[in-house]
Amino acid sequence: MEFNEKLVKLRKEKGMTQEELANEIGVSRQSVSKWELGECEPDIAKLKEISKLFHVSTDFLLLDDEELHQDEKKNTSTTIIKIIPSILIGLGGIGIIVSIILAFLYPHYDCGLNCASIIGYLFLDWCSNAVLWRFGLFLPSFLCVLIPIVLFLKENIKKNNK
Repeated sequence: MEFNEKLVKLRKEKGMTQEELANEIGVSRQSVSKWELGECEPDIAKLKEISKLFHVSTDFLLLDDEELHQDEKKNTSTTIIKIIPSILIGLGGIGIIVSIILAFLYPHYDCGLNCASIIGYLFLDWCSNAVLWRFGLFLPSFLCVLIPIVLFLKENIKKNNK
């Protein structure tokens, strides 16, 4: 739907004549008639007044319905793209915590070493070849946390250099 069609529809929904609309926004009735016939469009100041009068956005008035839907789809996909790193970090964090808990619940001391730190314990467990299934959880989880952080830092460095 074009601007002129939207203007006619909004004016009629509000029960206004062209004359009443013209008086509300400070133009002649002939200007409103030309807008509704599609011969010309209002300037930006009048467009703002029309949007306030009918309680609609200027985007709604100016963009075709198809363009509006494309913008909405674009905003939705942008939002999803922004959420994905947070989801990856959350899932990766949970995976890391679960793998560390599993390493402590099911220890393997085949290497003959004794270590008190968590990192040392994980490496000790790795030596015993029993952590392959744990690293099947730990490593992807670690990457799920690391990759979004690295990409975020890389993007910020790029922005700061510009």
